Amino acid sequence: MSNLPCICNPAFVTISGANYPYSQFFGTILGECVYSPRQFAAEIIGLLSIVGFAVSFVPQVWHSYQRKSVQGLTFSFFLLLAAGDMVTLLGTFLTQQFATQKWLAVLFGVESVILGVQFTYYSMIYPRLVQWQKSRNAAHTVPQTDSSQEALAASSQQPQSGPQTVSMAASLIPMALAAGVALARRAVSSPTATSILTTMSALESAPLCDATPELSVAAHTAGWVTAWISAGIFLVSRIGQIRTNYKLKSSAGMSLWFVLMLFSSNVMYSLSVF
Repeated sequence: MSNLPCICNPAFVTISGANYPYSQFFGTILGECVYSPRQFAAEIIGLLSIVGFAVSFVPQVWHSYQRKSVQGLTFSFFLLLAAGDMVTLLGTFLTQQFATQKWLAVLFGVESVILGVQFTYYSMIYPRLVQWQKSRNAAHTVPQTDSSQEALAASSQQPQSGPQTVSMAASLIPMALAAGVALARRAVSSPTATSILTTMSALESAPLCDATPELSVAAHTAGWVTAWISAGIFLVSRIGQIRTNYKLKSSAGMSLWFVLMLFSSNVMYSLSVF
């Protein structure tokens, strides 16, 4: 019996006269058999895109929180994002995807729900709270002295630490990604001949890392349908927001970091596929 959680068959491939063993890291965590440097680069770029998608919503949440407003944003954008994530989540369970993919789908779904809840709060609840607070303060108005007005003006001119915080967080992302690359490189380091022989002897007993689950025709069809529905939802989800920005001639409601991170993540995902 092997101590490895799973194995890849073959244990290594030969490309241009060089032998490349599979990566136990990618096999165990992602359920994929990765051998060559090109495959390794594609997986790393794909992981970077996932990280970008996972944290991209944070700048938008912070941006709306600072503005205390979602003016300029379209509710259909966040609604369709949430719908697409929910359909994707359903598809991962219907097709019995790897646990990592299921948890990622759950994470994206939670992020979409957070964005939707924040939109609802600042568009429907917060304005009423502000109006109620103004009405309450109007009944107990106390004239302000010159010193209190100067103190209020001084406090309003103090710089906010929000953008700096977001910038600092963004600057930490490359360092975290570099650490992940170093860890992955260590995981794919060439094993000894003994470890290769041990792995090959366990082929009949250990599960395959990239084993495809046996699905019924109905489950396979349902997974295929949900994948296309999810892709269609994500494709049209941006249209409403683009129209809103065009009508307002402004994109003040959108966080620049949110847009840049989504764009870069999509670019990296496309590169990982090719």
